Amino acid sequence: MVIADVRAAPRDGALGLDDQALGELSRLFEVVQAEPGQPLLKEGKEAEYLYLIRSGDVEVYRRIRGRRIALEILRPGDLLGRISRADGAPSGFGARALSPVTAIRIRGEALRWLLKTRPALAERFVEYLAGRLERMRRRVEELAGGDLRTRTAALLYDETRGSPASIRLPQSTLAELLGTSRSSLNRVLKDFETQGLVRVTYRRVEVLDPERVRLASL
Repeated sequence: MVIADVRAAPRDGALGLDDQALGELSRLFEVVQAEPGQPLLKEGKEAEYLYLIRSGDVEVYRRIRGRRIALEILRPGDLLGRISRADGAPSGFGARALSPVTAIRIRGEALRWLLKTRPALAERFVEYLAGRLERMRRRVEELAGGDLRTRTAALLYDETRGSPASIRLPQSTLAELLGTSRSSLNRVLKDFETQGLVRVTYRRVEVLDPERVRLASL
């Protein structure tokens, strides 16, 4: 069985632009790179840009009582920032690179001009934002209902898009996404591993049997 890396391809619902559109954006706007740990957006600071992620993983987080809590992991094809607030308004969250990241950085006023002059691109943005809202709705439902085993299975299934794949994130980050402790998550993952659903290695969870993981999430 071939275990793919979830970072190798955009997830479902990503802003699926073709090479021509991406090339145009790259020429019109700045292409930036970030190393692991480097901030792309600082919580409470002005949100001047919108980022279209071309490669790599980005952690979106908030600090609660001095502790950084992961809210979401963005991947290629995702947008970082809000279109309505890419105008210098303070950001309510922060974001940092988890792996080497390449992104197209767009100023708010330039984005508004782009959406007015490129109707097809504007349509793709609307479709993406609708899909992003649906993804967040599912995440809220997962966190609100079910025990930790059910929530963990749902997260693993969503992150791997229902295919055998490897999630290259530390268990501490996965635990934050689930609103639990690392030790509690580790017990669930070890149980899944015993059943042959996953394989747990350093900073990686390989989903071996996505269909059984899906059933465990119901």
